[in-house]
Amino acid sequence: MRISGLKRFRAFGVLALVVLAGCASQQPGEVQNVPPKGAVLEAQVFLSARGPDLPNARFDLPSLNAAETRVALVPMEPRAMAAAIECDGPARLHVAGAGAAGLFMRPGAARSFNLPSRHEPIAPMLVLPTETTRCNLTWGDGNSLDLVRENGASPAAARIGAQRATCPPYTGPDDALAKAFFAERDLAQTCPRPTGAFALYPDEIEALQLRLERLTGAPVPRAALEQGDPEMALDFSQAPRFDEIVVSYLQVRADVSGYLTARALAFHAARGTKVRMIAHGPLTVPTDRRLFGALAAKFPNFQIQYFDYHPRGFAPLRRLKANVMNAHHMKVFAATSAEPGASFALVGGRNLHDGFFFPSVDELGKLPFLIDYDAFSLNPLQYFNKHEDFEIGLFDRHVVADVVAHFDQFWNRDAAGAVMARNPAPARTMRPAGQVRDGLVRHFISLPWADGQAQESLFVDLFDAAEREIIIISPFVYPTRAIDSALLRAAERGVKVRLLSRYVGEEPPSIFVNSMNADYADRRRDVFSIGAYEPSGGLTSHLKLFVVDERLAIVTSTNLNRRSFVGDSENGLVFLDSTVARGIHAQLEQASNRARPFPPDFPTLWLGRLFDGIPFLVDLL
Repeated sequence: MRISGLKRFRAFGVLALVVLAGCASQQPGEVQNVPPKGAVLEAQVFLSARGPDLPNARFDLPSLNAAETRVALVPMEPRAMAAAIECDGPARLHVAGAGAAGLFMRPGAARSFNLPSRHEPIAPMLVLPTETTRCNLTWGDGNSLDLVRENGASPAAARIGAQRATCPPYTGPDDALAKAFFAERDLAQTCPRPTGAFALYPDEIEALQLRLERLTGAPVPRAALEQGDPEMALDFSQAPRFDEIVVSYLQVRADVSGYLTARALAFHAARGTKVRMIAHGPLTVPTDRRLFGALAAKFPNFQIQYFDYHPRGFAPLRRLKANVMNAHHMKVFAATSAEPGASFALVGGRNLHDGFFFPSVDELGKLPFLIDYDAFSLNPLQYFNKHEDFEIGLFDRHVVADVVAHFDQFWNRDAAGAVMARNPAPARTMRPAGQVRDGLVRHFISLPWADGQAQESLFVDLFDAAEREIIIISPFVYPTRAIDSALLRAAERGVKVRLLSRYVGEEPPSIFVNSMNADYADRRRDVFSIGAYEPSGGLTSHLKLFVVDERLAIVTSTNLNRRSFVGDSENGLVFLDSTVARGIHAQLEQASNRARPFPPDFPTLWLGRLFDGIPFLVDLL
């Protein structure tokens, strides 16, 4: 197996965290909703000595279903600055030395405080009740920023985020797969919508090209991108105007692909476009935070969330487990525009990380404020591993608007337990789709800690509806027991079940997950067709694609492992669309032609068997 001594060290460090965090197997819980009194919403305002570049700068506070809004005032400077805040209603300000209750603020009365340096572990926190709608923050050398609730500052945007719809039921002929696709469940799903224009992006440079060309409105030469120059020329002279851009990944890196993207996002933020970016907090390194935090400080409409799951109730061991178990794994890059043909959405498995776009770290240009992957480091978060992956692009403005509005409802989730409203779906004027059995798409968001692990029921129902073939590729193949049972039932009724996974990889926990893959393949080799797929060029497969009967396809962030269904946030697109399904099926056939059987004498097979007997470990890998 291709694992260096350093990576073995890192892998065992990951395992140590897992062992500390795991106290019992994750069990499906009750479906949670936003409390009747309203949600506790959170926002981060990034503050630099230069202040915002925009005149009359405004930060839109989240307001959907709010009972209370907590605003972290995040300093970006190495030195402290004097600051003051004044609000039109009551508020509390939590700063160092103020005690647990914080400092009470009367309406209209300014409160002076010290904005600490960025080296302090805890940023000041402003807590606003619902009746407080506006505050003015001043700091440093004459900097000023208005904090205004979104439903007052941008009522149209707030209405979109608050909309709901009742999806049309399936009323067509007996069709198990269509019924499973249309079924309503506790999983958050958009309503079925005609797919419209789409394109497949197995090629990593084309996927990066699409992002930049859509944001700039101009061609971006492939040859120029392949040079890995973060300062390459970008032409914004024909750039469309976007209403909102959303960026969501496990990792958003300050590297070449991240910096090129940041430059494009900065252009649109300077125009006033609302930009919302979220990444998993525990995997975000200081270099990443400095790059994107500087953008957020310059343009307050560039908003950032670093996801960090807070279980409801005070339970230190649950909190420790959440750092490893409940990762933000949703992958979407989308933008809405009123201009014809400008809206787009990309969904799939890639992160915003050079390992998903460039073949070698040696080819990447370097700037002092970007991550240097060549530098020796024991930090397991800054590894470079070249991945093969896949995304699908959607270009119908209605479909894209659905995806963005769905994301906005996750953005405005209740911070206590990370709960979003059940079954959020944009309320559009939609023609009844209940009898349509082809050419449709739905977007889903899975928060297993809040929706009772409802994503699992979606996959089980779709596999139970299969009649001829189920073909899946995933880096990790050791599913939940319910999904394993559904695949076994399919095989028993004559459905051909084909699984493609990997048995090598260079990511920090690879020695463990590769062993789990080998163990599952060994236990099911007589029932399913299970192949070990290794891309050419020394790449690591990161593909996550599912096709049923060449009629239905899933493009998703979800792996076929247990933690994707019991722990991590996930999202994806489900297509009841034979054209999409056939296109993805062709990609899987290419991978299948390169696959080979898992060897029965896999070197660490014993490790996979050991882990399979310890459920909480399997749930966390």
